[in-house]
Amino acid sequence: MAAIAPASMPTKSEILNWSTTHLDDAATQWEKAAGQSETAFSQHVANISSPGGTQWTGSAATSAYDDAREAQDAVRVQTSIYRECAAIARRGSGDIRGAKEATVNAIQEAEGKGYAVAEDLTATSTHNGGSDSQRAAKKAEAQQLTEFMRWHAKGLASTAAKVAGELQAEAGGLEGRKLTKMMGNDKFSQDRIPGGLLLPPGTSEERRKAIEYAEAFADGYNGDYRQYEQDCTNFVSQALRAGGFKDVGNGLDDWHHGDPDDWYYNNNSLNPKNVESETWYNAAANHDYFTQHSGLGETKGVVPTPGPTGYDPLAPSKAGLTPGDLIYYRTNEGKIDHVAMYVGNMNGVDVVDQHADPRNVHDDWWPNTNDFWGGPAQVEFVHLKYPGE
Repeated sequence: MAAIAPASMPTKSEILNWSTTHLDDAATQWEKAAGQSETAFSQHVANISSPGGTQWTGSAATSAYDDAREAQDAVRVQTSIYRECAAIARRGSGDIRGAKEATVNAIQEAEGKGYAVAEDLTATSTHNGGSDSQRAAKKAEAQQLTEFMRWHAKGLASTAAKVAGELQAEAGGLEGRKLTKMMGNDKFSQDRIPGGLLLPPGTSEERRKAIEYAEAFADGYNGDYRQYEQDCTNFVSQALRAGGFKDVGNGLDDWHHGDPDDWYYNNNSLNPKNVESETWYNAAANHDYFTQHSGLGETKGVVPTPGPTGYDPLAPSKAGLTPGDLIYYRTNEGKIDHVAMYVGNMNGVDVVDQHADPRNVHDDWWPNTNDFWGGPAQVEFVHLKYPGE
């Protein structure tokens, strides 16, 4: 990328010739690179799974597929950085153009009042006649105009330096990232389950079982359970049951689906229509059960989700979540309409397993569809008390 002007005060010529074309071009290139990388690696993963159109099975196939998915996760981190850089560049380009326009207007104002503006933005009156008081007034006005132009010029330089700093900080996330297995966050050990997922030391056996279940069925379905059109909460409930959470309630207290303080599936109900509690398959009811009725869940943090980028990749773990905990997603209409299981760290990003097409395994934790951007949209990090904790 072309160098951005230094933060020292620019000259008149530099101001008039200041361009942000390099930022706009860079944003376009970053967006293009992100899209091409994602497309290429999605195809690569598909080719690994079915080379030449034939399904490949066996341990070698599994290993190759896991490596390809891990490489794809690394690419997703890179493309997220590319897109954030593009957003910074486009926003910065607009900010710099606005600062330039204000500075140029200040120069033109001085020249319109009959003052010559030097390269160092010193204003000098072009009229030498008049009385002493008139000359003194002209001199004072020239000083004011000089200070005004220089103030805007310094603001322009400062804006450009700020954009450069933001880009350098964001692009720094690409340093050292290669399409090989990575160590991830220093807070995590090399204690990993299949697929390269990193878990904190001391992860309980119950949490491991829940995560292992999520890893096994995020891209598929367990035939022991029914499938729902919106299956995210059903999937999470299954994983929690695998992690030792016990069914609560049997449906005898309700005609259908149980009370808010029940959580069960096929729990020997005497009512054949009462297969499961609403808390088992509905995200909002599930949230209320764990955070309000069961004593098993604690909200650790809430993050607004205004758009597709700009999120801390480690926000869940920084908030205090442990792999096996839950993340609830509120739409821009204010409704909790999705839940995912936080399963650990991969390539420096906190990731989730979920049932949410098209990305179910090791997805970044933030929402990827516009239903969950803007307005009251937010995510809620909920820490669970697993059996034995």
